[in-house]
Amino acid sequence: MALKLFSLKHLIKKPVNILFNQGSIYQNNVVHNLKNFSTSSIACVNFFNKLPAEKLWKSVTSVSNAGAKKGRGKGAGRIRIRDLNRGQVIGVGKVNMLWPGLSAPVIRGRELLKQQRLPDDPERQMEKLIKLRDSMTKFRRIKLSSIERGWSGTRMPGRSIGPPDPVADEEFTGFDTKVLQLRSLLIMKGTLGRTRNYQAMVVTGNGQGLAGFGLGRAKEAPAALRKAKNRAGKKLMHFDIYNGHTIFHDFFTAFGKTKIYVEKKNEGFGLSCHRAIKEICQAIGIKDLRAKVEGSHNLQHIVKAFFIGLLQQVSVTLIFHDFFTAFGKTKIYVEKKNEGFGLSCHRAIKEICQAIGIKDLRAKVEGSHNLQHIVKAFFIGLLQQRTHQQLAEEKKLHLVEYKAENEYYPTVVASPSVVRTKDEIPKDETLDFIQYVMNDKVVLKKKKFPRFYETMPHYDIYLKKYERYRNHEKIRLNLKIENGEVKSFLNYKYPEENDVKET
Repeated sequence: MALKLFSLKHLIKKPVNILFNQGSIYQNNVVHNLKNFSTSSIACVNFFNKLPAEKLWKSVTSVSNAGAKKGRGKGAGRIRIRDLNRGQVIGVGKVNMLWPGLSAPVIRGRELLKQQRLPDDPERQMEKLIKLRDSMTKFRRIKLSSIERGWSGTRMPGRSIGPPDPVADEEFTGFDTKVLQLRSLLIMKGTLGRTRNYQAMVVTGNGQGLAGFGLGRAKEAPAALRKAKNRAGKKLMHFDIYNGHTIFHDFFTAFGKTKIYVEKKNEGFGLSCHRAIKEICQAIGIKDLRAKVEGSHNLQHIVKAFFIGLLQQVSVTLIFHDFFTAFGKTKIYVEKKNEGFGLSCHRAIKEICQAIGIKDLRAKVEGSHNLQHIVKAFFIGLLQQRTHQQLAEEKKLHLVEYKAENEYYPTVVASPSVVRTKDEIPKDETLDFIQYVMNDKVVLKKKKFPRFYETMPHYDIYLKKYERYRNHEKIRLNLKIENGEVKSFLNYKYPEENDVKET
């Protein structure tokens, strides 16, 4: 009898239907009648209802670490989890039925409701529910205004993240921070295995000569950006801007394998440089500049090399002259440009110049184009610049400037306290300004090939034919500036004569 009781207990644990008829069974000294005992099993558990929806979706949207190493599940990341119950109401289905206690109350007034089929509801259509579910799989692009966009759509590099956080009740009024780099890093540790971190590089400045850059690393991208922004606010450097728009002179800077050639440009030229240099220049306040990056384009190297070049100006001011700077394998050649030239340089150098307040400059990067090296080299080059007065005191000679817009009229920019005579100057001394500030480094410039028509015989005939008219446009322009209109030089001597008409 004990064996029969155990068998019954074992059967009751499973989903079975038990039919009880007359019979007898002994339990706890109580007699029960049990006759003709039979069972019928029902399979109510299968693959689709033994697991929740969360685990089912996980099986098709993810892959294990072992499978990922073997190349499996490459398309799993493109599958999005959908809520198949969206738009459905419990008790309401394709057939319009009345279910007491589910879709309707059990008792309505004094009437006991019964299960029944109701007329079809035209407002409820299964096609609408299917369309609603299918719409969840479509990717909804994040829309940003043209001002909020970065270098490439909605990606973080090139976007603004606001001023740094206040430090001891001191707010960074007028500062703006631009993201130069945001990348993910995989770090392998013996205890935690392979973990993912984010590294961010930003530049901040007020556009009036005060700027700095910083690096931040964290497990989440927003935390890395916040760390980098606050570190940049704690490492500010001050730069003076030549005539409020450019650097003081051309310079070369390097960091790592990255080389940057920076050129000073006239006002209105703009920023012709790497996009990171462009962001730096905007943070500084530089408006006109040209920079060329050579070698490694590591973004961090570009930023560091550009700052090194700026810092090499002894006065810790903006570009007074051309200079060369390097950081690591990154080299930067920076050239001073006239007001209106703009910023012609690497985009990272441009951001540094704008943060400082430099407006006119040309920079060329060589070697490694690591962005961090570019940034560091450019800052070093800016800080290693020398002012015109310092250069005059070093050489004990007058510093004279010639400009094409002034018809190359000599202008004394700086004069030393004691001037050397001609006999005191050695014959082998470097007197060329560009060669002296570049530390005897010569920038290799490609030869400009003549246009195809300049080699034709008829081009020489054209030059001979129009040689007598080559300065007419300039003369007309000067006459309009001086007299307000085109007049002959004899107009003042013979005013009764008619004015010379413009041909």
